[in-house]
Amino acid sequence: MEQALFTEKTIIAAVRSKKEFDAALNSRSQVIFLLSGTISELPAFLHAAHKCSKKLFLHLDMIEGLAGDAAGVEYAAGLAPDGIISTRGNLIKLAKGYGLCTVQRFFIVDGRSVETALDTLRKTKPAYAELMPGLVCKAIRAFSATGLPVIAGGLITTSDEAKAAFASGAYAVSTSAETLW
Repeated sequence: MEQALFTEKTIIAAVRSKKEFDAALNSRSQVIFLLSGTISELPAFLHAAHKCSKKLFLHLDMIEGLAGDAAGVEYAAGLAPDGIISTRGNLIKLAKGYGLCTVQRFFIVDGRSVETALDTLRKTKPAYAELMPGLVCKAIRAFSATGLPVIAGGLITTSDEAKAAFASGAYAVSTSAETLW
């Protein structure tokens, strides 16, 4: 595994705009995930982050003009970010070849997506795995507030998890866990 670039229990500033980026530069967070922008803005973002002693990770899948291929990874590596983020295993492998710290992002929605993510991790071996969503109960509350009955499904395998979904406002829970049927 690559050397850790930040410590356990770090709060990472995930930014999508110049305004959020500027706020992150002035925050306590020492790590910034850049989740948008254009290829032409990257040198300035990197310079500003490093000037403020912040570590900057570029999300290769979300930067406009940065192709999700070998040439795009090579270009990103040449900018010397502290690391990259991608959902794509091939980009993680390429970035590791350039010595970049890697974060592979996974969207976990059900048991099958957990299995798929674990299989992928064994193949790509990124430095970090980012699992999304981090807190689904918050989303259940927001959707329930619309008045539409919300069914919480995916990853619920215990009665405590079902109770937490109900406590967050779920109308019902769907699960493949036979013990809950």
